[in-house]
Amino acid sequence: MKGKVNPVNEYLLVEVLKNENEGGEILLPEVHKKEEWGIGLVVAIDDIIEVVKVGDRVVFDKDLLINVKIEGEEIRFLKFSDVLGVIQKDELN
Repeated sequence: MKGKVNPVNEYLLVEVLKNENEGGEILLPEVHKKEEWGIGLVVAIDDIIEVVKVGDRVVFDKDLLINVKIEGEEIRFLKFSDVLGVIQKDELN
């Protein structure tokens, strides 16, 4: 289904990879550890977005995800302006 949905209006489609409540790979200040942070894989983008590419891993606040069920499949939309950062591949190791 993800290949059949094209996001518009500066939205991304993301696949949630992991919750970051404990910090995990990303070190968060103590005040932010109570928040619902997530890391997601970008699976589709609106054509006007140039900063983020399909395949990038992004950090976001999970409360800002928009979950939609289409033909039984959960699709997660995220507004580009709600992306907190793009994780550089060389920083993961």
